[in-house]
Amino acid sequence: MPWCIVAGWSIELFLGTPTRPHGDIELEVPRDDYPRVRDHLAQTLELHAVGSGRIGPDDVHAPDQHQTWGLDVAAGAWRVDVMLVPGDRDTWVYRRDESLTAPRRWMVSETADGIPYLRPHGALLYKG
Repeated sequence: MPWCIVAGWSIELFLGTPTRPHGDIELEVPRDDYPRVRDHLAQTLELHAVGSGRIGPDDVHAPDQHQTWGLDVAAGAWRVDVMLVPGDRDTWVYRRDESLTAPRRWMVSETADGIPYLRPHGALLYKG
């Protein structure tokens, strides 16, 4: 399944060292692959669909909802933020402008331990 760590954690995986504390882990998952991720995360987290100023049950994401937050109820802490994106196993697609595409192998790298992460040029594109 094509998923990867994104945002600040992806930069730190690229650098090989943490630079600041993080409250949660941010993942990017192609929308079509999300049901498999949801089934796994729902075993330990309470999931919430998020977008356009709304937060609700995770069973259905409206087209303008591109995120899922995972709450660790026992700890009272948000643990994961999953970004739902277009694209597939071979092609990375920029959600904010789907005309921007690239081979996934150019956008995603892996740590020595096999953890996939969005390379800095992709992470910075989202921040730009």
